[in-house]
Amino acid sequence: MNARRRLSFGLTPCPNDTYFAGAVALGRIALADADLALTLEDIEALNEAALARRYDIVKVSCALFGELREDYALLDVGAAVAEDYGPLILTRAPLRRTDLAHVRLVGPGTRTTGAALCRLYAPAARLSHRRYDDIMPGLTRGDFDAGVVIHEGRLTYAAQGLHCLVDLGAWWHATTGLPVALGCYVMKRELYATYGRAFEALMRESLRLAAVGNDAALKAYIRQHAQEMDETVLRDYIGLYVNARTHSLGPHGRAAVYALGERLRAVA
Repeated sequence: MNARRRLSFGLTPCPNDTYFAGAVALGRIALADADLALTLEDIEALNEAALARRYDIVKVSCALFGELREDYALLDVGAAVAEDYGPLILTRAPLRRTDLAHVRLVGPGTRTTGAALCRLYAPAARLSHRRYDDIMPGLTRGDFDAGVVIHEGRLTYAAQGLHCLVDLGAWWHATTGLPVALGCYVMKRELYATYGRAFEALMRESLRLAAVGNDAALKAYIRQHAQEMDETVLRDYIGLYVNARTHSLGPHGRAAVYALGERLRAVA
């Protein structure tokens, strides 16, 4: 008897991803002919791992996909694509766009979509980086003046005395007319013919089970990994980033991924 194939599967601890994969992580459902080995990592760590081809299936920043497309196939399920919202540039004190060239500004990783949009929005800014979940705490401590926030803190920053200079997703949409492609799932191309369709079907079932909304274990799994514990914040964040294009990226969603890559190549 042949041993079952083990597929490494990397995703972030953000609520939209743990919601997406919760039924798999909890053993509710599985692939028929392979085992999925889940690992949760910061998005920048996943980006670097994908560049090194360390995962068979992995969540990556859409800004990076152009560098991965020869080795990885873009999956039709799991993407975070927003119409007119996305990463925020938050500040300790009210600032203007031109001020970003002169303040201490941090992003969530050089290869993240948030950092890429920030560079397009403020090309004169000098961007250093922190792990995504240390940006808001660092801002409130005064470690720096402004930061690109990509997690559920976008819903709670005002209560911490922070200011929003710009929603980079809204700016991108106003500038290009396109949705903002934030994150997507990819699978090694040599595996897609065998496992791609089955994986996409499995994850759509995972989304269906999550949407039922009465699974206490799934709620606990999402809460365990979230930055914000408040149920309303978690629900609202998932509502923002799990949408129709998470179920099926479709041609328009794919066009948004490619358009972001083309814009970044044009200014590189």
